[in-house]
Amino acid sequence: MIFIKGGTYLERFGLTDCLCLDKTGTITSENSQVIEVLSTSGFRSQEILSLAAAAERHNPHPVSQAILQAAAAVGCQTESGWGSAFILGQGVRASKDGKTVFVGNQYLMRQAGCELGDYHKVAQNWEEAGEMPVFVARNGELVGLIRVAHPLRESVDFVFKMLRTDGIKEFHLLSGDVEPAVSQIAKRLGFETYRAAVSPLEKAEYVEGLKALHQQVAVLGDGVNDALALAKAQVGIAMGSGGAEAALVAADITLADNDLQKLLFVRQLSRQTRQVIEQNYWIAVSTDLFGALLALVGRLTPVRASAIGLGHAVGIFLNSSRLLRVKPAPVRP
Repeated sequence: MIFIKGGTYLERFGLTDCLCLDKTGTITSENSQVIEVLSTSGFRSQEILSLAAAAERHNPHPVSQAILQAAAAVGCQTESGWGSAFILGQGVRASKDGKTVFVGNQYLMRQAGCELGDYHKVAQNWEEAGEMPVFVARNGELVGLIRVAHPLRESVDFVFKMLRTDGIKEFHLLSGDVEPAVSQIAKRLGFETYRAAVSPLEKAEYVEGLKALHQQVAVLGDGVNDALALAKAQVGIAMGSGGAEAALVAADITLADNDLQKLLFVRQLSRQTRQVIEQNYWIAVSTDLFGALLALVGRLTPVRASAIGLGHAVGIFLNSSRLLRVKPAPVRP
């Protein structure tokens, strides 16, 4: 299912020649997986997952959901009653009964006053393998790292290849993740440029800069971090099923089932919609000219005028209704 807020955005997406994308949860699957839990201070892996899950309990981000699923899989009891604050582009801070837990990236750990020591290199190795390290700290002490894998969405290569064929000239990857993880995916998919470790404001500023260089700029994202960039783009597209509410509100088009192949259908529908609009224009002009010609020669009776007006409306209605029969083009199995 696809939700489009208005015809303007449908037309614009068909003219889009530059597409900016978020990484986590957008071109990577929302089904992220925890593949390792590393203790740094004697905590058991279950305790680390329990702390992280308590902090991330109300966060819709794919990484948070992966942590919650991993905690449930090993039977961790997730405590309730934690007061959580989401820090855009960094992670989560949660507190309860005098305990403060930070779950996020290395920038958040600096705010927490944590010394990473040699674990910074461990995290870097994970990033170079295309995986995300999530640091967990309690009361200013690093207690563990959680290793999260982000598999690419199915058919992502095919979709971007088809979009290039269909007229999108540039792809830009914008992510709050660190450089090694972002650069690996950008190179693998052949993106023109990428930006790593960018804040939500920096994403929006980058999109503003692209708007001066391209006919139409679209942004595809799913999280709170993407909401400002989605609002700044000429066409904002949100991934719906796992997306944050802020992203869905800011977006002009929502892919409810997170199927990237729906982008190809929207491009196809946009092109056919513009064709129908042009045809309707000529239907309107021709019927008006026919009526004016009859009036000039004195043959436009009230009955004929009514018939021309009715034919005008019915012709446009029938031509426009053809769009209801537009179906997605066959795609790769």
